[in-house]
Amino acid sequence: MLDQWSLLVRNVGESRGSFDTFDSELQLKKRQPSVLSLEPAEAGVPINLRLLFWPDNPPQHQDPFQGEPVRQINQCFYQPDDALTFFPTGSFSRGTFQVAPWSRVISEFCCLFQDRRHRSCAHLGCFRSI
Repeated sequence: MLDQWSLLVRNVGESRGSFDTFDSELQLKKRQPSVLSLEPAEAGVPINLRLLFWPDNPPQHQDPFQGEPVRQINQCFYQPDDALTFFPTGSFSRGTFQVAPWSRVISEFCCLFQDRRHRSCAHLGCFRSI
């Protein structure tokens, strides 16, 4: 069985997509184009993550990635995060370990199929138990 690091390496490359925000009736409120790249250092460790964001809600018939990004996030992985679990295909799941009153609930799922990557991220503000 492959270790978690080997499965993380299956995600190396670049993917283009967007972060979409929906209202309570699942109507699209905001779309922010993004490019996620994972690249290993020359020695193989760390793996560098770079996430670039372009302006919100680009016109429908325009390349959403033209111009300069408006925001950037960089992160280095020296080992897989404890909240991250990889599957033999390279697909992964990550999320909040515990849900408690006034905590933030975060989940992320990524499925790999051939040359396609499908990701879904959910971030729920503050969770309050009733």
